[in-house]
Amino acid sequence: MYSRSHFAEPRLERLHDTIRRSGLATLFTAGAGGLDASHLPLLLDPAPAPHGRLLGHLARANPQWRATPPDHVEAMLEGIVGVELTITGLEGKWKVSQNRSEADRRGVADGLEREGAAALAGLVRRPEDG
Repeated sequence: MYSRSHFAEPRLERLHDTIRRSGLATLFTAGAGGLDASHLPLLLDPAPAPHGRLLGHLARANPQWRATPPDHVEAMLEGIVGVELTITGLEGKWKVSQNRSEADRRGVADGLEREGAAALAGLVRRPEDG
């Protein structure tokens, strides 16, 4: 993922917090028939270090579960297949107008507050708190 340095979010605890709050990922796999994508509810386990792992499941009828390495499939129940994805790298970014002038950021933040998005307005004002 291309990320300009002023958008970079290198703090692991912030990235883990974002993953925990989302709880949803999109799994992409490439096979003979092309690309497949599935939305997966996932839980973050901060171990193993340094990045952690994601735990979730796929419907057994979903052909993407076959892309999961056999040693990572711990439990196969009647209707689901367990998925464990070890995170080998983690890169994040906050793109909240850090590259804009202070006046532009104030205008964006004020507009977001008027629209009822106070939390996002706070990030525009102080992206380091993201």
